[in-house]
Amino acid sequence: MPLVFGDKRFDAVTGELVFDQFATDGFLGDKLTVNGKIQPYMEVERRKYRFRFLNVGPSHFYRFVLRYDGSNRPMTQITQNGNLLEAPRTITQTEMWVAERNDIIVDFSAYPEGARLYLSNRLKMRSDGRGADRGSLLNPDLTENRLLEFRVVGAPVEDPSRVPLLFRPYPPVDLTESVRERTWTFTRRNGGWQINDRFWDADIDHAASRLLNPVNQVRRNTAEIWNLVSNGGGWEHPIHIHFEEGRMLRYNGGRVPAEQNGRLDVYRLVGNGRVRLFMRFRDYPDPTAPHFHRGKSGRYVMHCHNTVHEDHAMMATFNIVPG
Repeated sequence: MPLVFGDKRFDAVTGELVFDQFATDGFLGDKLTVNGKIQPYMEVERRKYRFRFLNVGPSHFYRFVLRYDGSNRPMTQITQNGNLLEAPRTITQTEMWVAERNDIIVDFSAYPEGARLYLSNRLKMRSDGRGADRGSLLNPDLTENRLLEFRVVGAPVEDPSRVPLLFRPYPPVDLTESVRERTWTFTRRNGGWQINDRFWDADIDHAASRLLNPVNQVRRNTAEIWNLVSNGGGWEHPIHIHFEEGRMLRYNGGRVPAEQNGRLDVYRLVGNGRVRLFMRFRDYPDPTAPHFHRGKSGRYVMHCHNTVHEDHAMMATFNIVPG
């Protein structure tokens, strides 16, 4: 069951949906929606449900809790960024930045008929949209912080589904495979956003000379170390690397937090944060394929998924090229 979380802002006079394209720090809505509805409810039987959480932003982060009778109730996380974990995690809260996806299982057989449970948000955002207010938490039992109501209906039902104890192990990380190390620096300049001191420009990036000789070339069937570095300002950037997933080696110079220790394609940069990744690039593209073009084939983007940061040029392209 998909649960798509997005905040919306409405004009107080007309009721029309509005968006401020000049809110380059971040854009926050005054209403939080689930699958396009404001504070909907869902009737659930007394069995397990698998939910696919997706945060579509544009700039809002969440810390989800499942509330019942004044307390957080357990949930089971089985995926992160679309990949199965090595083993399920029992959690009582989960933070999600823009573009992150988690599969969460809730077993409603533990609750009586007529029970009301609430999926609530505890993470407070700064009013300027730059990121979360880490100094305080929201009350999950206040009406305005409840996102979705679950209404338990009916008698217990047969539920033959089981959550496995283990999934497939992650591929091992072999640092000797790395053939190159790259650093990508995310900065703010002149009211816009840059990667490695460049604003992304479609005309420049699509120029014939650039396509013939792409700036960032990665040889197929190799591995690299990538460093994602935020250049201060207190910003929070969810960095989305397309096509390939990586494993985090270091987070802000220390160990990787357990909640981010998986195969990811979205990485969290906070303040002067620094993330070190191991990236393995697979055998794409095939230079013998029809219409192969060195600059157009195997071409992917990396960008901040705070949507207004992306729209104001915080993006870069890289090309996977034949070895």
